[in-house]
Amino acid sequence: MGSSDTSIKIVYYYITKVGSSSPEIFVQSCKQFLNKLATLGIDSKDQWMEKIFVSVVWTLTNTTSNEDHSPDHAEAAAQVLAEYGLNKSSGNATQASLILIWKYIDTMLSKGSTSIAEKWCRFVLKHSIFQKTPDVEAKYFRKLALCVLEGYNPSTAQHILDNIPEACRNCPLTLYLMCRLTLLTGDASLSTTYIRALCKSEADSMYIWSCIADALQLGKTDTAIQYLQDIMIASDDSGLERLQISQLLQCMICTAHERGAGNCEIMLGHVTSLLESALTAAAAAQGKAFSSAELRWFACKSYNIALELYKQSSIQAVVKLIDVSTKFMGLEPKTEAEPSTDPLQHYLKCAFLQAIILASEARREKGCAKKENHYRKASAAIKQFKTHIQSLGVSSISVTNPPQPWAWIDKYRIILSLDFEVTVFLRQWEDLAKIIEASKPVAGAKLSSVFLDCLLRSGAPSSYLSQFVKQIIRTFHSPPSQSLTTESTDVLHTHLPRHLRCLFSLSIQAEEYILAESVLDQAVILNRDSSNSTRDTSTPYPKDELQWLATTAFNRAVEFFLVSADEECRRWAGKAIALADSISDDDNGELGRLLRRNLAKLQPA
Repeated sequence: MGSSDTSIKIVYYYITKVGSSSPEIFVQSCKQFLNKLATLGIDSKDQWMEKIFVSVVWTLTNTTSNEDHSPDHAEAAAQVLAEYGLNKSSGNATQASLILIWKYIDTMLSKGSTSIAEKWCRFVLKHSIFQKTPDVEAKYFRKLALCVLEGYNPSTAQHILDNIPEACRNCPLTLYLMCRLTLLTGDASLSTTYIRALCKSEADSMYIWSCIADALQLGKTDTAIQYLQDIMIASDDSGLERLQISQLLQCMICTAHERGAGNCEIMLGHVTSLLESALTAAAAAQGKAFSSAELRWFACKSYNIALELYKQSSIQAVVKLIDVSTKFMGLEPKTEAEPSTDPLQHYLKCAFLQAIILASEARREKGCAKKENHYRKASAAIKQFKTHIQSLGVSSISVTNPPQPWAWIDKYRIILSLDFEVTVFLRQWEDLAKIIEASKPVAGAKLSSVFLDCLLRSGAPSSYLSQFVKQIIRTFHSPPSQSLTTESTDVLHTHLPRHLRCLFSLSIQAEEYILAESVLDQAVILNRDSSNSTRDTSTPYPKDELQWLATTAFNRAVEFFLVSADEECRRWAGKAIALADSISDDDNGELGRLLRRNLAKLQPA
């Protein structure tokens, strides 16, 4: 072959003709042509060698071909150039080659030929034939990362992570891709490194949200939560606001809640972790990154989840959620111009639920130490509720004031009954009187029965019990307060005979006979008043209660007779007969006649 450019052009022309019909023959011909050119001493040798190299790249990346071509032939051609001193192509040759390769990589990815695309990326990155600027290197490195992600190969992903170019280390898009790669390798520490670097690069929130979405899509909820927590650690107040962390937290909490429906313990762990992170961030931000509405959302969400799961989850986890809910509401800015009872209502709900949960757990617990611990914690929650209800105003809990507090009357009664139960268990007798007195504005038949049952089950000395039952009767059965309607008062008074019977029995056990006699006198008066009442709704004193009091009192009179306490015997027998005589005409005075005959037998002839 001659050494003139004309001869070279002719040979090149015919070689390219072959390329249109047989790329393989064309590539082999080009390699032979390059080897021949390398031995020539013409000035345009380098230009021709570059041109042939670009032609090889063009042929291999020709998208009209039905075959997918790896860069092996291009690498061989580049090696020939390097062997004969052309280590780096010109800028034009590099640009032409890279444009062709870039388009071919995209084509391969769209066809699903990920491995071919990956090989071309590696060829560009590792070979010195190309004049690669830092931008070009970063661009192809990111494309390589995408190829690895498409192929879902953990070992390859680790290799990419180990060889990230220096030019890419502060690029948000590259850092985002690295985060995605760490999801393949499962390297938690490396995930933390890249997600924090992404935050420090002031990347758009789109990248941050995408990292978390990718983790969730792969079912790695723990990793997504860790990402979010790392982001909050790495971001200052302005960063939290810029990245819309509060909205991201809301989405994450809802997602974790929905996904964890099958395993409430795992779900509760995820949600609690997120809420605690949100609370820490909100407290540190001092209202800058979290709006008032968002703080309220977190408060309500944590309360609602606790309410939903308290019967299925551990008490510690649920109580922690309630505590978080209360703290969120406490962060809400307070405005004196427009005072709101909403936070107060929320505090009441949280304290009420916490008291209910702890008291229920205490009842189930068998061990005395643990039972006492739960009751003491319940007592603290009860005190919080009572403090908040005082802020509403106990005086407001009445029919003469606006209806808002009425929603809390039933719950307030429950809290009072729990307070009574806790106090009895802890043997804090001095506080019982205060609880009974505090119950007067909301006194009701059910509440009085709960108090009484709690006392009777307590195992306390009869002298203590009789005093508290007496106070319950005096407090609950005194003239009605404004909080009670006439109907509720009548219902309450239907329980009075039972209360008197209990007081009578307890006073006898405690040998408080004066108190017992006063109960007998009270029963006679109440029965007489109900009989003389003109009200249609008046409830008569139950006959069986009167019969029990009368017979029990007469038996006590007999016991006095046996110990020669004649005066007490006559007095008690007289009260018993008076009670028997006060019974309605249903028995035709039979019980009174029976007691008189028995009394006559006791007296000397």
